[in-house]
Amino acid sequence: MNGFLKHAATGLDVRLGCDVVSISDHPQGWLVSTGKSAEDEAWDIVIVTAPAPQAAKLLSFSTRLRPEFNAIRMAPCWALMLAFSSRARTSFDVVVPDADDLAWIGRNSSKPGRDRTLDTWVAHASAEWSRAHLESAPDLVLELLKGQVLDEIDQSDALTIFAVAHRWRYATTEKALDVPFLSDETGRAFFAGDGCLGSGVESAFESGTRLARHILQQNDNTRV
Repeated sequence: MNGFLKHAATGLDVRLGCDVVSISDHPQGWLVSTGKSAEDEAWDIVIVTAPAPQAAKLLSFSTRLRPEFNAIRMAPCWALMLAFSSRARTSFDVVVPDADDLAWIGRNSSKPGRDRTLDTWVAHASAEWSRAHLESAPDLVLELLKGQVLDEIDQSDALTIFAVAHRWRYATTEKALDVPFLSDETGRAFFAGDGCLGSGVESAFESGTRLARHILQQNDNTRV
């Protein structure tokens, strides 16, 4: 899923595994702190695309943004990833189960260009179930949901080669702002993502694209 981003980041200064702990005003712009003073740097503009609750902490210096972040509502999701040596007998690749515990199941190996040696599936628990089990151990979540997934895709008697549960604390946006992006009082700190336009990667992409155009236009006007 990150293949597109890897391609788009070619030639850029991308730093992974870098935990930003604070953003603060600085004579040379914004000071982005990682908690290690040797790695702190000042930048002209900051764009935060983390989930709204995390972005709110990083941009807490802005009184203008505070009520906007409070209006965004996000939901968690427990996800299961399963792999089988034999293909499921079911004819579908995606299903929305009737069961309240599960929200969606999809055959990952059906996507274009995927290795089909194994039959791989991803299942998402419902927002309600995920909230109720937010702090449960992954092994317990797997135990509670795996059987339901196997029944849905008719793989109850199949050999499971791989099975894991992963929690997304801020997985989907239940209530967005219906604006393309947010800007602080200075016009130099921004927030973008699905919390602005709505749930889904398409909304996040649109938000980021419109913010990029805004910043490019600002720079052009400054040069003039």
